[in-house]
Amino acid sequence: MLKPTRHARNRMRRDEVGLSDVEVCIGNPDFTREQPQGRRESWLRLGQRYLKVVHRREGQDEVVITVIVKRRPPAMAAQEKEE
Repeated sequence: MLKPTRHARNRMRRDEVGLSDVEVCIGNPDFTREQPQGRRESWLRLGQRYLKVVHRREGQDEVVITVIVKRRPPAMAAQEKEE
């Protein structure tokens, strides 16, 4: 079950990102990257923009820490495509 933090809900509202978009990003991302403290970045392309969701597992729940809308893909993903 997804549990967005207050910060994540505010960012979703501001950037007009639906919970279904966050679920797809976590469940079937285009790119993922591990962060310290058990966090994970999941990236998904949505039309002309990229959705970045930072989340972590707590028991059986997936806690969404923040949601960020970007214009460019993650730097590591661009480097992998060039190689």
